[in-house]
Amino acid sequence: MTYMRQRLSNSSVFLMEFFRDYDSTKRGYISTHDMLRGLDGCRCFQDMSRGEKGLVVRFFSEDRPQQFKDQTFNYAVFCEILQPTNDTRVQMNNVYQRLKEELDAFNPDMSLDSPYAIQPLTPEGELRCKYLKRKLKHKITSTRVSARELLGDYDPHLNGGTVGWMKKTSKHTQFLCNLPGCISRSQYMRVMRVLALLLL
Repeated sequence: MTYMRQRLSNSSVFLMEFFRDYDSTKRGYISTHDMLRGLDGCRCFQDMSRGEKGLVVRFFSEDRPQQFKDQTFNYAVFCEILQPTNDTRVQMNNVYQRLKEELDAFNPDMSLDSPYAIQPLTPEGELRCKYLKRKLKHKITSTRVSARELLGDYDPHLNGGTVGWMKKTSKHTQFLCNLPGCISRSQYMRVMRVLALLLL
């Protein structure tokens, strides 16, 4: 649940929208099948296994009257716990309330159990990291690779994705600071992979 909440906090997805249309009775419950469809539809948890999704289903499934036997998943509570809106219409039992309090109190920066925590390297890993940093710096300097050009090519705001104006004025720059544009972390890592391949 910590992982799911952090995933949502880093996206613009409003989770409730992916379940609400399946709620024909407007009581906050949907079927297990519809829950999985909604979870897949929001595209935030595609790397979760079927078993992990099954744990979520079982935790939020409740016994209901016979006429609602197919709609047992409490998506209203599920969404409120993952994306709190302080909706007073959502009623939580003690188990749900305790889970929400634990998630609210969780500090991802202070826990190595966080999916985004920085895990410490082994001594061998530290040495390897220092070695690669030296090699990367030497390669950029000796070959006069323009890191600004490589980074700029991933900036969609610079002349439709090209940096021709940069290449004319700063062809041999070694700076990694790509002003005035910005790129995403994933794009930055793609550039670093290109540079790393030059070390081979």
